[in-house]
Amino acid sequence: MSQRRKARRTQVAADAKVSGDMLGSALCKIVDISTHGSRIETYSELSPNADICLRIPPNILVDAKVVWTNGYVSGCQFLKPIAEDLLEAVFGILPQGRAHAH
Repeated sequence: MSQRRKARRTQVAADAKVSGDMLGSALCKIVDISTHGSRIETYSELSPNADICLRIPPNILVDAKVVWTNGYVSGCQFLKPIAEDLLEAVFGILPQGRAHAH
């Protein structure tokens, strides 16, 4: 985990939409996600420091800032952390230290 990262990211492969002032609305894929940010793949290059909104199915809107880009891959920091329970519900990701009950 990067020293700058606030939470451990978990790999996912989820289709989503990204929108922003210079981008309009476009499809993207969430590659990994945590309560504080995500890495996304897009079909259009994003600019560092761009303000974006991720629409995660079914209809969750998350405001974020692009921290870095490398071609069509970008790292984003959420402006407000999202709840661990939401990550679990949408992606099946368990918060750190919790295990599935059998």
